[in-house]
Amino acid sequence: MNLKIQCPCGSRYSFDVEPQNGRMPFAVKCPVCGADGAEAANALIAEAVPPPQVNIPVARVAVPHVSTEANAAQAAETRRAVQELWQHKKAAEQRSHRVKLYLLAVVIVAVVGYAGFWTWYYFSGSKPHVAYETTFGSGDAEPAALFIASGRFVLVDNQHATLHDLKADKDLWTTAISPGGTASRPEIFAQGASIWACLSNEVVQLDIASGNIKRITPIDGGFLSFMPNPANILVVSAMDDTTRRTLRIDLTSGDSTSDDIVIPRPEKHQTPNQLPSNVQPTADVLMSQEMDEQKFSKTLDAQNSRIYSAGENLVELRIKLEEPKVTSVQSIKPDATRINGETTASTTIFGVSDDVFNNLKRSKTGGVKQIDESRYEVKLRRWVGPKPVEWTGETIGPPAFFPLNTVDLVVGGKTLQVFDKQNQWLFQANLSYPVADRYVTNLSNPGLVPAAEGPGGLYFFDQGVVTAFALPQGQVRWRLTTVGATKLQFDADGALYINSTTASPEDIQFSDSISFDKVKPVVIKVDPQNGKILWQKEGVGFDSFISGKYLYATSANLGGAAITQALKDSLGNVPEGDEPIRFHLYRLNPTTGQTMWDVYHPGVPEDLSFEENKFVLCYDHDVQAWRSLSF
Repeated sequence: MNLKIQCPCGSRYSFDVEPQNGRMPFAVKCPVCGADGAEAANALIAEAVPPPQVNIPVARVAVPHVSTEANAAQAAETRRAVQELWQHKKAAEQRSHRVKLYLLAVVIVAVVGYAGFWTWYYFSGSKPHVAYETTFGSGDAEPAALFIASGRFVLVDNQHATLHDLKADKDLWTTAISPGGTASRPEIFAQGASIWACLSNEVVQLDIASGNIKRITPIDGGFLSFMPNPANILVVSAMDDTTRRTLRIDLTSGDSTSDDIVIPRPEKHQTPNQLPSNVQPTADVLMSQEMDEQKFSKTLDAQNSRIYSAGENLVELRIKLEEPKVTSVQSIKPDATRINGETTASTTIFGVSDDVFNNLKRSKTGGVKQIDESRYEVKLRRWVGPKPVEWTGETIGPPAFFPLNTVDLVVGGKTLQVFDKQNQWLFQANLSYPVADRYVTNLSNPGLVPAAEGPGGLYFFDQGVVTAFALPQGQVRWRLTTVGATKLQFDADGALYINSTTASPEDIQFSDSISFDKVKPVVIKVDPQNGKILWQKEGVGFDSFISGKYLYATSANLGGAAITQALKDSLGNVPEGDEPIRFHLYRLNPTTGQTMWDVYHPGVPEDLSFEENKFVLCYDHDVQAWRSLSF
């Protein structure tokens, strides 16, 4: 007969056997675990084979009956053990299944939560919100703001100074600093345990911790400039036409010293008032000449002197006109004749509009601009001791001086000259274009510099090219063509960021042309080692700011219809309207350049300050502090 045995271990096996006397004639074991299977086999034999009929004339013996009951009990116990083992195995499988379902649910919840969080962060959480707002200041002067510590910024107007803590959401102190007040925006500088506020008629030193006034230093004469550096603060004022008073405030002690410097009397040179040969004498142009509006004449500095702080040095740039020369060049594109029947299928409405308004402007101005190519004598006088060290040279075009960390620059026309802090001439370089006029004429903003020092040396831009020079010899490392650059700066990793535009070299010459296809601002990230562009982002801002790992860009555009703006530009006498200035502040991803968020405000702030994920905007007398998440 064939017997099929299920071992308590769960394995099954079978074999053929001929029972003897209803029992196994040999031993049998489980092939898997080796357990004895004879008793289970005997139980199966007892169920399958009835006891034999024996006709022996003797009394019946109860042993076979007793043996059968024992075997049945043993078989029942075996079945019970097998059943329990199966039940334990099934329970274990069910527990494993429940664990897997639980883990799957946890993963699903985590994924949904992660996706939900980043969806919220992208559309709402990452956007900054106003954390503090106040009306600050009185009188004519608007407030200025400056972050000085983690989450703390100082606000100064012409009468009070306030230190506000964004984390605690409270003012730590407020101090009255100038009961009389002044009519100009305060300038603020902070270092160590002090804050210095320049109010045009005095410099107030405040204690950061308490707000107490440590010292008030009066400013004599007419205020000209406030130039702080890591060692001291230089304040320059005019006592009269030929005397400049320099006030130097030591940042460690707060003590001040002043000196008077005698400079040449300022003189002007008037160029002839004549129409350039390439300008057609329209009636409007002739009328302007007749009324002596001097549309086509230029006043040149015949003699002038300016004083700068160049770190620990005091520098005077003294210029003298040697040979006047003004060149008139066409500044509006020639008429493309896309009007009066000259249009084609490819002519756009913008092209026709450009011609109409450029013709209007050409009739008013002659369509020319004047370039100062005069020869100037330049004296660079530097106080490195009791008497100044002087260098004398020449430039073609009006000279400008720009102090940097380790070197100083003198720029005139298409020539760049570099000096060390001891007034030693280092090298001269030829530029592709002159620097923009705003860097030569904007004397009220000493921070407006077309250069920066960074990894690898000196980085300088003219109207069309950014050039990297090695210091101190001045070897050109690379050049990058970009028209309209306005700012260079470096992040903590040494990457170079350039604020520029999408303009072309043609736009440099035809700078007065009106175009409805506006030139866009662009932020460019560059590897300073080789000049390779890592990314560039168009249309996000004319200025940018780096604070820690955060990169910001700002733009301010005048509202109103484009046609109205073109009329103002072309005619020059259209009454001003109430169009708002649209101000945008963007946060950019420093790795990719993508816009992370955009804050809009209908008015442009007069002053702003950044500290990583926090920034302060000052609008007239209204101050707003914004904050976003810190990742």
